[in-house]
Amino acid sequence: AAFDAEIVRVGVHPHAALGLPAYAQVTSPLRRYQDLAVHRRIARVLAGEPPEYDAAALQRIAATTDAAESDARRAERSAERYWLLRYIEERRADPFDAIVVEVDPRPFVVLLETLLEVLVPGLAGAEAGDSVVLRVERVNPRADLLVLRP
Repeated sequence: AAFDAEIVRVGVHPHAALGLPAYAQVTSPLRRYQDLAVHRRIARVLAGEPPEYDAAALQRIAATTDAAESDARRAERSAERYWLLRYIEERRADPFDAIVVEVDPRPFVVLLETLLEVLVPGLAGAEAGDSVVLRVERVNPRADLLVLRP
């Protein structure tokens, strides 16, 4: 019980699915600094040594690394979208098959070839699940702009 409270419980609620008062979720310590910190803390306590990080230090590590991971995910999504738009730009004369995935409040499709989700205002009367063929009206990858029309 002291291990649970001291090592992995950092002011969080019990795990919703497991119902445990404390738990740790870690991946390889080579992937995420948060996981390395938890590995270090657990190893020190298991060795009978005082933990390397107190609860406040773990919270600071989590806050700092969460922000960095969020920035990295945003940059990755932006780069992926840029290259998908470049691909579409190179094939702007080709028709693109799509499936309508949402109509209310605005019509969105998923392009079958790229799995890119795109707002297409000109889909009056379309229903979710409909197959549509779209043409590129405008595309500018640097401006993150893609306008498709039926």
